[in-house]
Amino acid sequence: MIRLAPRAQEESVRPRRPADTSARPLSFTVRRHMTHSATVGLLVIALTSACLASDTRVLSAEEVAAVTAAESFIARHGYTSAGHPADRPVQDVELLDFGMSDADLVRRRRDTLEPRAFGIATEGPHAYSVLFHRTHHASGFRVVFVKDSIAVEVVHSTPMHLDWVAVPSNNRWRGP
Repeated sequence: MIRLAPRAQEESVRPRRPADTSARPLSFTVRRHMTHSATVGLLVIALTSACLASDTRVLSAEEVAAVTAAESFIARHGYTSAGHPADRPVQDVELLDFGMSDADLVRRRRDTLEPRAFGIATEGPHAYSVLFHRTHHASGFRVVFVKDSIAVEVVHSTPMHLDWVAVPSNNRWRGP
């Protein structure tokens, strides 16, 4: 007669962990993953709500014409990094331009505004304020006043309260 050894002792042995797992308790690992998941979830919610809260809409044909006129205006008068066109005369386009030499105006304007508008506000029938960020991380913004699709002037003072919408072509948000 052949007797088999009882298997009770083998069944009560706990299996070993693989050698590559961390020695941290399970609760620490679970807590870390839950914190990471919660952070990612909150980030997704914040980004989604920011996108939903932003005032985005398609601009009308007249607003697009106003933005185009304003962008051409600041390029023509040397406010972008390209500077003033050498083949064009220097003109007074701001309130305080009258008493300055042409060389001073060219030097003062060069590379002060980004070439693309970031926002537009309706000022009245066929009148718009087109908003441009300042360059070199300068605070604030400048406004070009456009009437009947013709850019008229760079506004000297910055309006405090302006009901504006973003221009889709330059939607990098820095705020006004």
